[in-house]
Order: sequence, then structure tokens, then C-alpha cells
Amino acid sequence: MVHVSFDIYICIYRRGYLVQVLKAGDYSTACRAILFDKDGTLIDFKNMWLVWLDYMFTALQKEYQLTKNIIKDFEEAVGVKLDKRWVASSGVMASGCMDSLRRSMAQCLAAYGVDPEEAVSGFDVMVKASETEVDWPAITHPVPGLEQFLYKLKDRGIKVAVTTADTTSRAEDTLCSLGLASHFDAVVGADRVSSTKPAPDMALLACELLDVHPMDAVVVGDNITDMQMGKSAGVAGVIGVLTGVCQVSQLEALADAVVDSVGELKLEDVGQG
Repeated sequence: MVHVSFDIYICIYRRGYLVQVLKAGDYSTACRAILFDKDGTLIDFKNMWLVWLDYMFTALQKEYQLTKNIIKDFEEAVGVKLDKRWVASSGVMASGCMDSLRRSMAQCLAAYGVDPEEAVSGFDVMVKASETEVDWPAITHPVPGLEQFLYKLKDRGIKVAVTTADTTSRAEDTLCSLGLASHFDAVVGADRVSSTKPAPDMALLACELLDVHPMDAVVVGDNITDMQMGKSAGVAGVIGVLTGVCQVSQLEALADAVVDSVGELKLEDVGQG
């Protein structure tokens, strides 16, 4: 059922207002803005970040002349298995931010005898090097149907933001490289808030930047932390997508609806212009 009250419907028809309704399967809700997660929601998560992790693990192992055993320790610390292209939905890689990755990998290096401060700075050096050493355009791909849906949102006047555990600048660079930046009205990375997902901070800041009330916004994401963020922020709805690392059963526990991908979302008009 559409989440618009009877009184609001009366106003719609009497005053000629037009309400946009976002549909996800049998679920639908009125909204003025959508807050998208980035990796696993807009972007193919595994194709991009597992390649980056492979670079980081190998670069750090060689830099400090450590045995290849540390790569397995890196994998366990951040919740991945590179050879199986597996990512733990609750692991640091899937649901953490760059600071979380830095801490986890620096702790691994320290366990192998690397000075803790040197381990942190070494991580940052390799992250910087990865900006040019990794072929980002080759590994960064939007999920199917994304661009078409973004055009529909713009055509209907729906405001759009990204809320991501990545940094704001890196998220903006990714959107630019895909030619999608013009579709987004705001980008909120982990560096713009004091508390990242599942805290509500990102969603609340995004709504502030878009000049919409949280109750007029919908969160779309691939991880339970996205659902938790949206619920905590008091948004109109939270929708899970299966293009990331979570299973449908994990998302259904918190989401109002779960769809295969962003491309399955639809917009409908309610009211008369």
C-alpha cells in the first residue's frame, strides 16, 4: 500500500499537486528524495574492491618484505577471500569505512613486527599509490539499469544523494568517471560525519543538503547498515538490493522491500497536474 494518508490525497486532488511514488515490488511509498549507497548498490562492489584489495595486500607485503602468510591474515581481518571472490556481509570491507580498513590492516602489520605508526602511514602511502597504480576505469562498472533510472528521477524532479562509507572525494571521482555525477545533488562520504553507518548521521546530512525532511526520503542500499541508518534517521522507507554482499534473508529482516537491483525500482505519479 502507498504510504500516503487519506488527508494528503484530498489535498493532492483539490490543489492539483503531483506526488511521486517509488515502487519496489509490491511495496510503494511517496518520496521527494532517494539516498543511495554507492558500492554494491550503484557500483559493482566485488569487481572493484576485490581488485583494489589484491593490490593493497600484495603492495604492503612486498613493501615490508613479509611472508605471503600475511595476505591470509589481511583477508581474515577485513572479511574477504580473494580466490573465492567472497566478502563477509558483516566484515570490515563490506560495512566499514576506510578508517576501519586502515586500523585492521595496520594491526596485521604490527603483529608481524612493523611499528604501529609506520603501519598506519604505510597503509596511507599505498592507498595514495593505488589511485594511479590501479586501473579504476577498467574495474568500475554501474549496476544494470542504473543510468536509465537516474534519468527518470531527474525527469520527475526527485532529489538524489549518495551516502557512502567511502570518502566524499573518491565517491565523486567514481561518479565522474562513469559520467553519472550530474544525476546527483549531494554526496556524503564517511569523512563528512562524526559517526558512519549504521548511525543516522549520513542520511540526516544528506536530507539537510537536499532540503527535504527525512520522512520524504527513501534509503536504497545493499547492506543491513544502510537499512539501520535509514530506520534510525526516520526516513519514509528503506529498500534493499541484492547487487552487493548481503543475502535476501539478511535484508528482509530490516528492509521494507528487497529487489534484485536498482533497475527494478519504478516511479509512478499520484495526483493530477
